[in-house]
Amino acid sequence: MNSQLSQRLNSVVAAVATPFVIVAVAVMLFLNPVWVAFDQDRSDAAGFTGYTPAQVHAATGSILSDLVFGPPNFDFQINGAPVLEPRERNHMIDVRSVLLTL
Repeated sequence: MNSQLSQRLNSVVAAVATPFVIVAVAVMLFLNPVWVAFDQDRSDAAGFTGYTPAQVHAATGSILSDLVFGPPNFDFQINGAPVLEPRERNHMIDVRSVLLTL
């Protein structure tokens, strides 16, 4: 009897955890500089940011590194000016907490 309860509990845990694992793996696959650079180039991110494509890729690489690996500084600068404002840096710190919780 106890074995059946344990099996059912394991089945419920697996059923609940599976979608979270799938979403986490999918998010991590797309949080890499190669994919993000491709999408930024396709959408002409450099055109609407005012930075060169190399600067956009450098900033993105730094932000992704802070997001995934830490520490969450998000303090990348171009020509001595921060890419993200303090409000945006705080938002990215919140995003990192949610990502790590997931």
